[in-house]
Amino acid sequence: MPSNRTKRTRAKKGLDYWKIDQLVTGQFLLAGVGYAAINAHGCNGLSDDEWFGNYAAIEADWHAIGADFMAWWRGDTERFTAAYASVGGKVRDPSITPWVLTEFGEPNL
Repeated sequence: MPSNRTKRTRAKKGLDYWKIDQLVTGQFLLAGVGYAAINAHGCNGLSDDEWFGNYAAIEADWHAIGADFMAWWRGDTERFTAAYASVGGKVRDPSITPWVLTEFGEPNL
């Protein structure tokens, strides 16, 4: 029997402002946002396991979207511009090197 139900799929969650900022700065100052979303404490209250969990999540994202992130950072695309400007109106500054690049090196293509 036919159904009028529409199949809905969840959109994959991309990088929000907080994750982008944490990739750029390497700082996890606020609990509950970005890569620290699973943590109930600020960066000073993270256990070693929580730090390693955050680090692993960043590394996984870097392998998945690193090439797109660096293309955006160098100004070749506007993919993350709106998200990065959504809190405080931040803009990318290609003259600085993002923390994630110094930490993990050039992304896999």
